[in-house]
Amino acid sequence: QHVLRRRQLCLDTPLLRLFLQAKTDEAMDSLKKGHEQQSPSSKCAEFKKVFATELVAEGQSPDEGRVATCKAFLSSHTVQLRDLTVSLKETVEAQRAATRA
Repeated sequence: QHVLRRRQLCLDTPLLRLFLQAKTDEAMDSLKKGHEQQSPSSKCAEFKKVFATELVAEGQSPDEGRVATCKAFLSSHTVQLRDLTVSLKETVEAQRAATRA
């Protein structure tokens, strides 16, 4: 309940207001479709803009600093996982070939 009192959600972003104003199923469906059509990067940019003061107050810049670090970490691990997957596939194929022979 306290979360719904935040200015950022009630005034600065129209999503909650539009949700509360949707009185029919058609209005709700229209709101849902509009929100689904919005790209994730657009949604992220909107919320970064709305919560910019909180991000700065918490010592986090609204830029992608921390996210970039995590992306780099995940990217390196994704490459390792792909390599391991290829190796595992080759091992399974070799085991099948040995079993058939």
